[in-house]
Amino acid sequence: MRRIGCAWNADSRWTMQTVVLLLALAVLGVKGAIDDKMEGLISFPDESDVCTFQPGWDGVCQSAASCSWTKLLIYKRYDIPHCDFIDDEPIMCCPKNLTGVELAIKLSESVPSLSYLTEQINKGEPIELPFIAAVGWEKEENPERNESSYQWECGGSLITPSYLLTAAHCVRDISKKYHARMGASDLANDDKTNIQYCPIKKTIKHPDFHPGKKQNDIALAKVQKPFHLHQLVARVSLPTSLENEDEIMKLSVAGWGRTERRARSEKLLHANVTTVPISKCREAYKGSKVILNTHYCAIGEAGNGIEIGDACGGDSGGPLYTTSYISGILKYQLIGIISYGVNCGSPWPGVYVRVSSYLDWIASHLRGEVLELVQLNN
Repeated sequence: MRRIGCAWNADSRWTMQTVVLLLALAVLGVKGAIDDKMEGLISFPDESDVCTFQPGWDGVCQSAASCSWTKLLIYKRYDIPHCDFIDDEPIMCCPKNLTGVELAIKLSESVPSLSYLTEQINKGEPIELPFIAAVGWEKEENPERNESSYQWECGGSLITPSYLLTAAHCVRDISKKYHARMGASDLANDDKTNIQYCPIKKTIKHPDFHPGKKQNDIALAKVQKPFHLHQLVARVSLPTSLENEDEIMKLSVAGWGRTERRARSEKLLHANVTTVPISKCREAYKGSKVILNTHYCAIGEAGNGIEIGDACGGDSGGPLYTTSYISGILKYQLIGIISYGVNCGSPWPGVYVRVSSYLDWIASHLRGEVLELVQLNN
């Protein structure tokens, strides 16, 4: 079950009988090694008892057949804590399903620290941002697989080595072969040393995504091969709490979208924005779009009193994020996803997907990913 290139070379079809047998073999040695004389002195947890799956992650003692995690745990070769045997059937410590906030916390805890690196961004400034990916598709007419082989139209944010978070409307065309690019902020840079290209093998759009209304405009994109993480390719933390919808925050946006000259930028740009209360945003979009509590609205800061820095066409799917320094360590947190707006740099606020509103949905698709990251982190 080793990874070769961008594919798996193992058959993942497991029967429950096989799973139970493997689990039994894994824990039989531990249980069987207990001397008969100690049977009365050692107490094993009973079925349905709370157990510790791993530090900071509780579980429940269950049979292997009834635990929804069993196949995944064995497939990932996880060291499964056991509780007891009942009639020779292994009772394992089955991890409880994580809530969205719990998943965000676990992912954030496993994000390595970084040292400082020198549908849109208007009045933006060049920036290095190691968690952002360019998302686009391969051009059929150019099989050379160089920079000119791709059409980059959106952004995305790396939340695990294999998963990007982006806007659903960026990956809705099933006829396109989507790819992601990371490792260099300049799209004109074709340096093979740091740049990583990877096909997107699966996209998971929110089931309630509405293209016309741009509601639930969020998607997960799984790349064929995990990105190799280093200083120029890193994961971003997810929000670990539900923010007040009317809280005013100063944030940043980033992307390769159109500039104030209406030309696409080859360099990654960023701009500072301030959130707008949902009530005011609804007034601004009254009669055209429905603004929900699952949205953020934000407006750019004026540059020299002339233009407003904002997101523009081509920035969709990119991050609305915070930057903080904790004890000299740089930390990024993904707050929103660029969705849409009205005219670049206009007084109208841009509309963003509020990531914290979708943590439970994200968690439902990332069980294996968080399991692997937590295992590596311990």
